[in-house]
Amino acid sequence: MKKIYSLLLAATAVISMSAQTSIAVSGNTVTFTTKFPTDGFSSTPVNLYSWSNTGDNTAGTFKELFGGWPGKLMTGPDAGGNYTASVDLSTLYAAGTKVNEINFIYNNGSGTQTADLKASANATGWSPVTIAMMAVSEAASKAKSQVAAGKLFTTAKGNLDVAIYDFSGKMIKNMKVNASGTPIDLGLSQKGMYLMTISGANIAETVKFSN
Repeated sequence: MKKIYSLLLAATAVISMSAQTSIAVSGNTVTFTTKFPTDGFSSTPVNLYSWSNTGDNTAGTFKELFGGWPGKLMTGPDAGGNYTASVDLSTLYAAGTKVNEINFIYNNGSGTQTADLKASANATGWSPVTIAMMAVSEAASKAKSQVAAGKLFTTAKGNLDVAIYDFSGKMIKNMKVNASGTPIDLGLSQKGMYLMTISGANIAETVKFSN
């Protein structure tokens, strides 16, 4: 990786990990899940740094998916030893952009990191993503849907896929609902800020709300 971090690498331990990584795509949201071997690496906070090179997408731009180095602190480990992190690609790319590949590195607070890794169908189950909706900041003013008192109000009709994420990127709930014009109870008991994606035959929205 030829980046501004090259000078840092000389003093940084680089290890070749046999981390078991899978990358799931739901709409525009990409979720990384990985399980590290018991070699000490997973005993400290695990960060995920991820990027798309100019040749990896139709927009032809370099993008840091979780911001600059060292990236995003992953959630975990859970009971199964898994760490997770999610990113909504529609907040980074314009609608219609096709993201063909994603590169990533795991690193921790001790200055240990993996070599450059690449999402591919064989290694991680990755498949290219075409951005299907606008970024949250743009969608807010044009959204047909909103949440009030824990209920979804939408003008969309028919079968909808509704996914709710907290602001760490963790999916809280995934629902299939039939919208008929009446409010839909989201069943969220915990207070906080959330991000919701709604998709169906005639709708593709991202809604930010508080509960």
